[in-house]
Amino acid sequence: MNDAGTAAAGITLRPAAPADAMAIGAVFDAAVRAGWSYLGDLAAEPMFTPQDWDQLVADHLPPRVLLVAVGEPDGIVGYTAVHPEDGEMFLLFVHPAHAGRGVGRALLAAAHDTLRAAGCRETFLFVHEHNERALAVYTAAGYRPDGSDRISDFRGTRLRELRLVKQLYAGTHSRLPTRDSTSSDHQPSGTRPMFMNRNRKQADSAATTRSQARASNSRTLRGGVHHGNDRA
Repeated sequence: MNDAGTAAAGITLRPAAPADAMAIGAVFDAAVRAGWSYLGDLAAEPMFTPQDWDQLVADHLPPRVLLVAVGEPDGIVGYTAVHPEDGEMFLLFVHPAHAGRGVGRALLAAAHDTLRAAGCRETFLFVHEHNERALAVYTAAGYRPDGSDRISDFRGTRLRELRLVKQLYAGTHSRLPTRDSTSSDHQPSGTRPMFMNRNRKQADSAATTRSQARASNSRTLRGGVHHGNDRA
């Protein structure tokens, strides 16, 4: 299921294309309105511009992966993004109108398969401490808190995100570095893994520079899985 595959009845997974950017943004906006009540009135407003969604797709060219779940006749109903260079489960969102169809579980399984294929033995993610649905889904999938968190400010609202980790192979140890609450959106604390080449480092550095102006907004993209507990 790394490149494409059948998720649930009538749902297909495939790599995202540039033309998918606006549909991906629409899924995000719908999920936030339905599930991020802890942001208050902020959740009712679009958080990102069309250019931000274009950039998200551009930032997930190989070796990074951005998969979309497509259903007929609705089009894109969910998506997930992973970063094999450090093992991060970066994003997973499902449109609330499609909760309970197995879309979230299929996307999560595909994300794990992708990370395993890249040689990752452990994956991690950040999720808001009050996102109960996401916490329940990830707990059921084998994720556990590692005791660290990340504190940030989004338009005057304090956000605390918990770091969850999952072993992708039973009885093995991770090669991932430890991340702390001050980590930037695209950089783990400390140095990146040695297997990353110079070109990848340069590309990430350029991407970080471009994103500084919207760093506060982009933090909200993390850990915000929206799908309902065992109904995902």
